[in-house]
Amino acid sequence: MASRIKGITIEIDGKTKPLESALKHVNSDLSKTQSSLRDVERLLKLDPGNTDLLAQKQRLLQDAIDGTEKKLSSLKEAQAQAKQQLEAGTLGQEKYDALQREIVATEKQLDSFKSKASETSATLKNSSSGLDSFASSADSLSGKLSGVSKAAGGLAAGAAAAVPATQE
Repeated sequence: MASRIKGITIEIDGKTKPLESALKHVNSDLSKTQSSLRDVERLLKLDPGNTDLLAQKQRLLQDAIDGTEKKLSSLKEAQAQAKQQLEAGTLGQEKYDALQREIVATEKQLDSFKSKASETSATLKNSSSGLDSFASSADSLSGKLSGVSKAAGGLAAGAAAAVPATQE
């Protein structure tokens, strides 16, 4: 990524600096988020139905989407400035093209994160409904077992009453 946009200088917040350093903080946050996301995905392979991990993945994907949107916004702002520099002759065509490629790559990455987020959301929803179904089945089973234990208690009481009568 960094090699694509090296040498492009833009103005952000009234300060002129290289695009690479302007995106440094966003790229750092994205890198940390992606590392955590890879870790969670690795753990989900071991336990695909773990709702805590699915919730973490959903949160991390949302962070990645937010960070990628910030990066894309900065790149598009830089694109406008780079186009002016290209027209003025202060920026080479190859550097402008590299910026264009970086924008396309970032857009594709954003689409990927959004796709994964919707898949994770659906999986989390299915897992939650599966847990609700399990809880309702457990409640139903508990009610049935309660009825069985009452019947067993009645049988035991009847048997206890019959035992002393036969011993006399």
